[in-house]
Amino acid sequence: MTGYTRKAFFGFLFVGVGAVFANMFGYLLRLLLARSLTVEEYGLIYSVMALFGLLSAFYSLGLTEAIAKYTSEFGVKRDDARIKEIVLWSARALYPVAFVIAGVGFFSADWLGVVYFKSDIAPTLVRLFAISLVFVPIDVLILGLLQGRQRLAHHALYTATRSFVLLFATWIFLMQGFGPSGAMLAYVVAYAVSYCVFLPWLLPLSIPRFFSLRVKMRRSTLDMLLRYGTPVMLTSMASIVLFYTDTMLLTIFSSLHEVGVYQAALPTANILLFFATMLTVVMLPLIAELWARRRTGLIRLAVEELYLAVFIVMLPLSIAAVIYPDLILNLLFGASFIEGADILRALAIAVLFMALHAVNAATLSGVGRPGQNTKAVAIGAACNLVANLILIPRMGGLGAAIGTLISAIIMFSISTAFVHRILRMSIPYVAWCKALIASVLFSGTIWVSRSMFNIQGQYLKVVVGVLLGAAVYICVLLLLRAITFDELRSMYRRVFSHR
Repeated sequence: MTGYTRKAFFGFLFVGVGAVFANMFGYLLRLLLARSLTVEEYGLIYSVMALFGLLSAFYSLGLTEAIAKYTSEFGVKRDDARIKEIVLWSARALYPVAFVIAGVGFFSADWLGVVYFKSDIAPTLVRLFAISLVFVPIDVLILGLLQGRQRLAHHALYTATRSFVLLFATWIFLMQGFGPSGAMLAYVVAYAVSYCVFLPWLLPLSIPRFFSLRVKMRRSTLDMLLRYGTPVMLTSMASIVLFYTDTMLLTIFSSLHEVGVYQAALPTANILLFFATMLTVVMLPLIAELWARRRTGLIRLAVEELYLAVFIVMLPLSIAAVIYPDLILNLLFGASFIEGADILRALAIAVLFMALHAVNAATLSGVGRPGQNTKAVAIGAACNLVANLILIPRMGGLGAAIGTLISAIIMFSISTAFVHRILRMSIPYVAWCKALIASVLFSGTIWVSRSMFNIQGQYLKVVVGVLLGAAVYICVLLLLRAITFDELRSMYRRVFSHR
């Protein structure tokens, strides 16, 4: 287990650094837009993205995960020619779809501006974003290949650089007075620059002698990719219903102002997901490799530890967001967005269940059962759509957030049952209960500290309260033996041992 733990830890570290910077730049982009545009203009930008998001499953055809899985498996066999074949077939499948979607969006922009967005500037935004879609296949190839080859330091560099270039380009265009159009134009420029720099470098790095390596293009390879990718794509389609219909239904039943407020609370809650996202990016190819080597026991142990780690880390973060939503939104987006406090509360709880579901999703994909995850997400998405149709006309953004919470709980429950059926593993319910007890004391410490300490400055008082609560949380976890020093020492030895 030592070698795989080291690989997972340092992979997590690399992806973690990249994810921190990528999320930071992505969030700064939202803050820049929120501070530079009106709430309605900010909402319009993300309404346009949500509309194209309905088709985003077809951008990748589920091939990001398929590339990651099969390049990992053929990497074990050192079959570079087969890996190059996988990349070439993926490109052949992706580019026609990207051009069709971009063309439809570009030529229907005027109609969408009148009928759907009801905005004079919407057609320009739609056309610019449609043009940016022609670069999506390159993104799929790079991310899938780097993940599968476990080039996680380069994965981190690529994602962070792409986000930074997008942020910088947006800032330049906004400073030049382009307004909302500048935000969309930045996507075209930033993606084009990033891909021109990274693609010629990362392809030969991941596949030695890429440009000179001769391969035989077998239709069976494309069939293999699509057999794996189709269930993943269907899962993505269900995820689209889950993550994009809320914004679209808000656009239809509410207003662009409500969309803007919701799109401030949603990414703020999603910040909490980056820990789980990093883990799943690292664990999917590792689980695929362990499954190929028939090391089911190691997979079972890894997933059990992941359940506990994700829950223990995510729980206090979600609680902090529930306690201080108004302060968080005011600090980050400004007073115009404070009305989204209750939305952030509901979403902060939802992301805890989404993070646990992400562990299940990576596990099911890694063992070659993406169809099981598709079922879980499809059921959750259907429930989310029904909840949105009922709640959004009555409650606006808060109704969308409650629908997301309901669907997250459903997806986690169903996917957990599938993982348990395959691996015959136990869920750490006892440790979770101990963490819940610790979290009660964590939140109690925060509330007491707000009135106990005479500290000037509201935000400084929050920082002190959260730090004290975190100290109490860790101590209670150790006292209740939700985690033990022996487990921490064992993990340390597995990570840093060179044997």
